[in-house]
Amino acid sequence: MDPDQPSPAEVAAHIASVDDATLEDQLTLLGVDTALTQVFEEMARRFLPFRAPGRTAVMQYDVRLRDGSVRAWQLSIHDGACTASPGTGRTAQVTAEIALPTFMRMVTGAIEPVAAFMSGDLKMRGDMMLAQQMQNWFDRSY
Repeated sequence: MDPDQPSPAEVAAHIASVDDATLEDQLTLLGVDTALTQVFEEMARRFLPFRAPGRTAVMQYDVRLRDGSVRAWQLSIHDGACTASPGTGRTAQVTAEIALPTFMRMVTGAIEPVAAFMSGDLKMRGDMMLAQQMQNWFDRSY
């Protein structure tokens, strides 16, 4: 770990401590696409193949920014591996629509996916059973 970089726990604490507008402004300054690349690559690294033996799936995240733009990312699970890629290159079985600040809070553990869904901050389309199962396919420790 780079001593000049904050730890994942420090990043998570910061994300939990600021309001949505501040968080999105900070991510915009850092580069939204750079931040999302890092998040999705980390998600792919945290895939736990033993929890999804023989499974094949594509989950798409449509991450909305305050300006109305959307950054689409896909996680593809196949042959015991997970890859992350920007865009909509494959047909997704599950699509999650979520605002950038809520997404960042969800992936850092500040809010639970079920809570975000129940509040309407996370909208899901597609195979809901698969979406529930996929939550357990990743190491969510922070």
